Amino acid sequence: MVWHLQHLNVEVRVALALKIVDKKTSKVLAIVVDKKVGEEVKNKEVLSLNDVKPLLDAWSKRFSTRLTELKSGKYKQIMK
Repeated sequence: MVWHLQHLNVEVRVALALKIVDKKTSKVLAIVVDKKVGEEVKNKEVLSLNDVKPLLDAWSKRFSTRLTELKSGKYKQIMK
C-alpha cells in the first residue's frame, strides 16, 4: 500500500529518551522521557530536519538548564 502524503496535513511529533549516568560510579543520575507535538506540516511528502528543529531547540534549551541545576545540587533531596 502506498500513501500519498501530498494531500494530507501532517502533525510533527518527536519523542526523546535520555539517561544520564555518572561515569565513575555508573549510577543513574537522571532519566528523561518526553514527547512534543509541533506545528502542522502541510502538503509534504518528506519531513526534514527543519520541520523538527524548533522542537529540538526547545529540548536543548530546557535540558541544558536542568543539567546545570542537577550539577548544582538542586535536585539532591528528590534523588535520595
